[in-house]
Amino acid sequence: MPQKFMNVIPRCMGAIRTEMRAAAQERLDGVSVVQFRVLAGLWQKPMNNRELAEHIGIGVPATSRLVDGLVKRGSVQRKVSEHDRRQVYIELTPAGSACFETLSSVAGGKIAQRFESLSEEKRTKLLAGLEVLGEVMLSGVLALCIGFAAFGSSRRAYAEDKTPITLREAVERALAKNPIVLKAREHVQEVDAVSRTAISQLFPTISGTLLAQHRKDTLNSAAPLFDGTPYNLYNFGFILNQPLLQGGALWASVKGAKKDRDISHIDLEIAERDMTQQVLVSFYGIVLAQEKLESLENSEKVERESVDEAKRRNKVGRSSPLDVLQARTQLALLTPQLATARNQRRIAATQLATLIGLAGARELHIKGSLRTPDWNGIQKRLGDSKARRLEIEKIDRQLDRFDDSRTIALAKHWPTVALVGTYNRQAFVKNDLFDPDSAAWSFSLQATIPLFSGLSSVQERSVLLSLERQLEDDKMRTSDIVALDKVTAQQQLDVAIETISSSKQALDLANESLTEARREYRLGTIDYQQLLGNQQSQLAADISCAQSRYDYLQNLAHYYVAFGYDLGRLVQEMGESVP
Repeated sequence: MPQKFMNVIPRCMGAIRTEMRAAAQERLDGVSVVQFRVLAGLWQKPMNNRELAEHIGIGVPATSRLVDGLVKRGSVQRKVSEHDRRQVYIELTPAGSACFETLSSVAGGKIAQRFESLSEEKRTKLLAGLEVLGEVMLSGVLALCIGFAAFGSSRRAYAEDKTPITLREAVERALAKNPIVLKAREHVQEVDAVSRTAISQLFPTISGTLLAQHRKDTLNSAAPLFDGTPYNLYNFGFILNQPLLQGGALWASVKGAKKDRDISHIDLEIAERDMTQQVLVSFYGIVLAQEKLESLENSEKVERESVDEAKRRNKVGRSSPLDVLQARTQLALLTPQLATARNQRRIAATQLATLIGLAGARELHIKGSLRTPDWNGIQKRLGDSKARRLEIEKIDRQLDRFDDSRTIALAKHWPTVALVGTYNRQAFVKNDLFDPDSAAWSFSLQATIPLFSGLSSVQERSVLLSLERQLEDDKMRTSDIVALDKVTAQQQLDVAIETISSSKQALDLANESLTEARREYRLGTIDYQQLLGNQQSQLAADISCAQSRYDYLQNLAHYYVAFGYDLGRLVQEMGESVP
């Protein structure tokens, strides 16, 4: 069925494109299929640039270029939101609505002709199948297949056509796919296996021996067997060795293995925490880059309007040609800024794609905003949370583990005691091996007492003492780093909270000032230079406000890490705050 689907859908899409091109050439001077999709989306409702890009399934930069072309045709127009001056919506003009209705009618009529030859039964089955296909597509099951069929099988098409990724989904994917986390998880499995090996040392070892010889005793020995003629000797047996005492090394190995397992789990938690923080910062880095790009695009739109206004005023003698040149210069200066912003957006998307296992994808769709959670509410929730600074826990476990390591290292200088048991059967003829009289066995306690080892124990104790002091120094250094990190995180978060408040106030004032400046410029009470100053101030305030919200989210994540709170809860809260 998948092969059938992939064979039929692209051919159907090709037929639809052919009919639409023919209809566009006949009636509308060449509207492309993707332009028709833009008109169809805007016919439903006005959208901003990002919403329109998600609707038609291409990247935001490509959508901007499509909209620019339709604006020149007079089919759509950009309009600043009355409620939020930072938002620019795209809507159909009367000409665009007429274009869409005419094109859809002509193309739809041609496509309908293809179904006229079908029987009523086949039409009913076709409609039922289309309804099922629509349900499957809305569930996202075959979204990837459609993306490949309609736009090609490149990695970029896959990344652009897939369902937008939320912050929580990005974190879950990174924790499941990123090699750093996978390595830490695999290390836990390794340490678990080693710990089971340590436990096995408490149990006895049993080995078997089997011997078959053809030999001859010397005639000058005291009692040569078989008068010095060659003979056969057969022997088999078992040896049991149960260690009882090894200078404390047995239990120290078991306890040390358990502590190693605890340390490996802490390492895994650290890897997951750090990866979560990286994903969070990268995710909102994309949102920040997108908001900066939209601010610059809005500014570009305003500058285009300013150029038109300056030209109009110059024609009627209300301004000089210098105003036109200044407006065009300012518009030209925005071009490299827009290119830089788009490149930053691609870089941010590439960084996140690498973290979540989509290395090579150039575009990602994400679902998120720079909405800032309330700090007072967060403080109340954190009051009931348990704080764990994993680095402190790890160094404490390592110090505790060192006592076991020292015991194991010095155990060879202490007496060892083991229970040794043997069971043997020996005969000169193979059949006699099963004779009860050929059996011999013994049980014994074997003690080994080291007497002199060249003073190596003294040197080993000196080395172990030095290692212990290094661990204690590491603990002090870790404690100092953690304490400094807490102070830094708290101060940075305090500054970010204050900056958000001031940047919002600055943006409100800049919007109000720009609105008044535009009004006065139209009335001719101020020149273009004054208007330009207000436009630049508004753009700077808009970008500064977005940057302050990003800094707050970044520093909030740092605060959670520095004070040992569960970063996963913050991800959950921020995911729930997405509109």
